[in-house]
Amino acid sequence: MALAQITINNGTIVADPELRYTANGKAALTLRVATNKRRKNENTGEWENSKSHFATFKAFDGLAENIAATFNKGDKVNVVGELEQRQFETKEGQKRSVDEALVLHISRPVSRFAESNNQQPVGDSWSSQPQGGFAGGDDEPPF
Repeated sequence: MALAQITINNGTIVADPELRYTANGKAALTLRVATNKRRKNENTGEWENSKSHFATFKAFDGLAENIAATFNKGDKVNVVGELEQRQFETKEGQKRSVDEALVLHISRPVSRFAESNNQQPVGDSWSSQPQGGFAGGDDEPPF
């Protein structure tokens, strides 16, 4: 069975990552990322943002702590996550659901200057999978 994944390239963190700890000491993080659809204006020929999409990501344990220590509101990021739907009940008793994604990999975008000059990317990269595993290599998914 394939995982439903979301990939956001060059997204913007819209609020500082929210790091919390459960009663048993497990780190849990919520991260909100926005991305804009770009289109060329027919009248001016200039590129402009046309639609914004906001996504909520979750991370746990060490990955959550690394993200909270590394990224802030306004930072540009590339994020890959596994989509999940969480259901809950409001205080008024109404049933609701929300789409969230569990972070599989997060990094800073590589600048075009570095790519064009064959330089190594500079920045932080965190993954929920070990390097060489599914998130960082050519192996098959671990299931």
